[in-house]
Amino acid sequence: MTGLEWIFGGSSVRTALGLFWRRLVSNPRGIGAVVPSAPALGRRMAREVLLRDGEAVVELGPGTGAVTEALIKAGVPEERLILVERDSEMHGYLVDRFPGALVLHGDAAELGQVLPQTWKGRVSTVISSLPLLG
Repeated sequence: MTGLEWIFGGSSVRTALGLFWRRLVSNPRGIGAVVPSAPALGRRMAREVLLRDGEAVVELGPGTGAVTEALIKAGVPEERLILVERDSEMHGYLVDRFPGALVLHGDAAELGQVLPQTWKGRVSTVISSLPLLG
C-alpha cells in the first residue's frame, strides 16, 4: 500500500485519519477542521458532561469519533450516547466503531425531526463538534 492509499484509506484499510482526510478533501466546508479533534479537547469536553439517570448525551457532528471516544473513557456508557452525523461515510464508520451508541444520520439543524421520540426531553448534555462553515 502506498503512503497516499494509507492517508486516504485504501480499499483494504479504513482508518479514522484516512477517512477524515478523504472527507476533508472531498468537502472542505463540510468538515470545518484541518485535523481531527485532539484527545485533550475530548477530555476537556467530557469533563463538562452532566449525565442523569435515564438520560442521554447527544453529540452533534462527531466526525470520526475522537470526542466520542473521550466521552466513553470518561465514563459515559456507549448506550447512552446519541451521535448525529450528516456525512454518510462518517456515519457508517461511527456505526461500526460505536455499536452500542445510537448513531443517527441527519443534520443537527433538524435535531427535532432526527431525534427519536423516546429520547425527546431525556437529554442531559449536548456536545457540538459542528463545523463553523458549511
